[in-house]
Amino acid sequence: MALRVPHRLVVVPLVLAPLVPAGLAVAAADVGARRAPAAADVTISVRVDARGRGTFTARGAFSDAGRAVVRRAVVNGRLNAAETLTGAKGRIVLTAQQRCGAGSGKWRVVSGTVAYAKLTGRGTTSGRVACTRPFPPVTLVHRGAVELPPPVLAEPGNWGGKSAQASVITFTVAPDGRSLATVVASRYRYECVRSDGQRTTQFSPTVSRYAGPFPIADDRSFSIKTFSGTIAGRFGPTGAAGTITVATTSPPNIQGQVTICSGSIPWTATNPPGPPPQALAGTYCGITAAGGGVCLDVPADGRQVRNLRAEIKLTCGIRAMIPVSVSVAYEAATPFGLDLSYSQSFDWTFEGKTMRVTSTGTFDESGVLLGSVGIAPLSVSIERDGATHACRTSGGFTARLQR
Repeated sequence: MALRVPHRLVVVPLVLAPLVPAGLAVAAADVGARRAPAAADVTISVRVDARGRGTFTARGAFSDAGRAVVRRAVVNGRLNAAETLTGAKGRIVLTAQQRCGAGSGKWRVVSGTVAYAKLTGRGTTSGRVACTRPFPPVTLVHRGAVELPPPVLAEPGNWGGKSAQASVITFTVAPDGRSLATVVASRYRYECVRSDGQRTTQFSPTVSRYAGPFPIADDRSFSIKTFSGTIAGRFGPTGAAGTITVATTSPPNIQGQVTICSGSIPWTATNPPGPPPQALAGTYCGITAAGGGVCLDVPADGRQVRNLRAEIKLTCGIRAMIPVSVSVAYEAATPFGLDLSYSQSFDWTFEGKTMRVTSTGTFDESGVLLGSVGIAPLSVSIERDGATHACRTSGGFTARLQR
């Protein structure tokens, strides 16, 4: 069970005793609480042999059991002991001191790891100790009060990773390790089915952002509501993993048909994030749906596109019966988004008029580009036979790295 926000810990005498398996359990406050931890009573029993090897059990503010290693030394008539207690949820290092032959002394927490990383506390020790070598087996009981802040549920800092569709997900875990914020997911796709059986593929926005903060539950899971579903995940020993889920149903259209959209896209992330995705460097060329050629260059860094050269095939007129071809070029570099996508637009002069050219696309890491190039709607018209004709284009294309 995950370590929870402590109540008042009152340390009961620490007794050196045989190992008793037990799980760590601490009462928890609400996720994301910011109040200071309260002291609570605890009893730690330690039992070691003449070599200082043995077991411990802890009850009260937290419960745990495991291996104990005690190093003993006599200084000025006092027995000083350094006790390393390794349990299921981490390690605790205590120091204890008492006069030779006395039946009581004092102890305090020196350090801890994992669930005990911020453990503090002190108290009294009961159990008569001997100061002559060889040291005999001994059982000690430490009682007192400890403070145990809420456990860190996830490694603080910047996280990042990818989905099964190669879209990118990033987020930041707060310094207390109990919430996340600034969640960013790049474009992903999902399927929609209309009640008459028609299927279509839909896409999320190019970049979706969620400010947060979003709490991390005691089981280290989290869930973020999106417009069309959820982004959910869980932190584990080596990273985080989860799914982007889409689940929507549209209202009936005029024919009474509804559309159900669904999808479940797995993702993984690590802290620190891995390197950003990179497109293979080189020249990519393809042919648009309208029949025009298009080429672009990716420099050696794999994180930008430049030198667009394209032949845009336009159809003009009410019946789209007037073919027009326009050659355009754009040398400026455009950096990629999170998922190797780009979007650029520029003005181009044609037959004395200015038209707006747009080009968008997404690269993968294996040498393929899915994109489009064309004119912005209603951005250009031509004069033919004394009349003005609006033009449009179909500019979708697939381009591949040229070897």
